[in-house]
Amino acid sequence: MKISKVVVIVNRTKGHAKQTGAALKTVLDRERVQQQWVETLPPQRNLYRRLADLRNLKADLVIACGGDGTLLQAAHRFRGSGIPILGINIGYLGFITSIPGNRVRQEMRRILDAEFVISQRTALALEIEGKKKPVLGWALNDALIVRGDNPHLIGISARVGNRRLTNYRCDGLIVATPTGSTASGVQRAHDHADLSAVAYESLSRGQFD
Repeated sequence: MKISKVVVIVNRTKGHAKQTGAALKTVLDRERVQQQWVETLPPQRNLYRRLADLRNLKADLVIACGGDGTLLQAAHRFRGSGIPILGINIGYLGFITSIPGNRVRQEMRRILDAEFVISQRTALALEIEGKKKPVLGWALNDALIVRGDNPHLIGISARVGNRRLTNYRCDGLIVATPTGSTASGVQRAHDHADLSAVAYESLSRGQFD
């Protein structure tokens, strides 16, 4: 797979964003790779509703330069496009990114030489039914169902297709893909990000304290 054009989504609020971005651009310019640079949106209410859909852009690779949040924004904007996403970590945890920011030059040369493997990830298609028309959503990591202002436990019935899974009495429920950062609490010390599975974990009142 030859990489001729990339879209770079960068979080410029990160401390090493300028330095890492310059190193990345140097490598891409040297290899004559076409680039389109896009900035992330800062954390805010209804963030994912405000993200511009970039699935119409043509590229061989999307590079998310930031932390896990930056990669999640990139995945949301390019969902279903089939374009691979590479995460460069200049954040903190970097659980779902692939390359440390201080190794951009070395690792990008390897990527541009096609020395990589594309991993397929499970995502969630969400539909919330209410009095008005259904609200649709999408998540690479997890979805959270909470009781809101209701002071009592809520009842949740979980099904897989037409098969009943179980019933919950809880403060909330996390439905997480293997990629999800919340799923790390279920995975413990193991990385199951390549599995095609969904984890369910109920929330007790103490977890919100």
